[in-house]
Amino acid sequence: MNAAVAQAAAEDRAATGTRIDQVTRDLTAAWATSWTAQDAQLGAVLAGLIAAAAAWPSRREIVTSYRLQFAFAALQQTFTRLADRAAAATLAALAGQAGGAPAVTRPARPVPDPAVPPLPQMSRRAYLVTAGIGALALAVPVGYLATRSGESGRPRRIKPPPPTAPILIGQPLAGHTLSVNAVAFSPDGRILASASDDRTVRLWDVATRTPLGGPLTGHEKDVTSLAFSPDGKTLATGSRDKTVRVWDVATRAPIGKPLTEHEDPVRAVAFSSDGRLLATADVGSLLLRNASTRKPIGGPLEQRGTFDSIAFSPDGRTLAGDAYDVVLWDVSGRKPRARDIKGDTSGVLAVAFSPDGRLIAGAGEDKHDDVRLWNVSTRTQLPQSFTNHTDDVNAVVFSPDGKTLATGSSDQTVQIWDVATGKPHGDRIGGDEGTIRSVAFSPDGETLATAGSDNAVRLWHVPPAPQRTPA
Repeated sequence: MNAAVAQAAAEDRAATGTRIDQVTRDLTAAWATSWTAQDAQLGAVLAGLIAAAAAWPSRREIVTSYRLQFAFAALQQTFTRLADRAAAATLAALAGQAGGAPAVTRPARPVPDPAVPPLPQMSRRAYLVTAGIGALALAVPVGYLATRSGESGRPRRIKPPPPTAPILIGQPLAGHTLSVNAVAFSPDGRILASASDDRTVRLWDVATRTPLGGPLTGHEKDVTSLAFSPDGKTLATGSRDKTVRVWDVATRAPIGKPLTEHEDPVRAVAFSSDGRLLATADVGSLLLRNASTRKPIGGPLEQRGTFDSIAFSPDGRTLAGDAYDVVLWDVSGRKPRARDIKGDTSGVLAVAFSPDGRLIAGAGEDKHDDVRLWNVSTRTQLPQSFTNHTDDVNAVVFSPDGKTLATGSSDQTVQIWDVATGKPHGDRIGGDEGTIRSVAFSPDGETLATAGSDNAVRLWHVPPAPQRTPA
């Protein structure tokens, strides 16, 4: 059994208590037995194999792990290209690996385990399809399939193309009752925070995808934004009630009283990378605060528009905001840079710095590009053209390695992009039933959180970026 798949199954057992191993052994043995008698049907069986996994809820736990879903996505792409006979040989080889015997060996009839619920009544073909799911899920060496080659019948290996689009992990995180406006991972990646129009903030255990206690309450109107401090000990939130609140993550209690200096709804909050500064922005003003005392440092920064998004550069020396163009401030001098970053745009709705601080991404209502990149030092736009969404882009974030971008749009989809080329990585992903308002990468870059107007938060496994072939 492949070690990675075995580990995924072990994690599922720990999370759900389901005896997946016993169920799968029964399914594998039953499938191998059926194969020897149903060889002629296997071509048709393959066509429905993946669909059967989703259509049989009573056994869906077998493929709930995102690692198994990743494997199935790769397998599905390969199955569509295999001839019926090659596919039959593939499944036979997999069954042999699962049972520890040659593929053509008929295993003994399995002895039912009284602790395992009986299989539902179904047709012979349906039984074959669903049993095959068990063999594939836990027997396949991820990334390889065995097939027959030519007239010799000798086995050969085919490496299926890996999936490029993110893969949904489990069910959406449900708990908010209105639109979710912002999501953020803690610096260690263990906690996800979400802010909603239902006036609450929720903390989630990323590993188990379960809430950490009840909602954080106190804001009197929609919670629009949030940010973890670099040490992960505090969480800042902004609201349309014109206040900023700071929370102790461990105790889930507010730290001090609400910050009430803003005269308009707070639209964005951000910590500097060293944790010493907290920036908070409303429609009409942008304040820098001492993060320890939470008091403003001087008056509002000179402003040139309305902000939906702000971000500190990784070195903490520059603060960026979206105000039609992208505005940059010198943090120490508290003044805008000599000139703004301009582009062919109808309005910027989100900004993000690359991890090395050399690039800044702006996304929004551009007529030609979903995202534009600029060199921060020269203020010049890069030639890459990021185009695939069909509506405004409301959120943008760089992956931790800086090689990819994720965007969320009013077209109800999320797109992953190659930063160097501007090309999409795979298709846009859906699942959300409304506008995407926020996207966030986990610190290791392997998980993407998305949220929006359907009240839910979703976690996605992000496949490794395809290797570019040198020109």
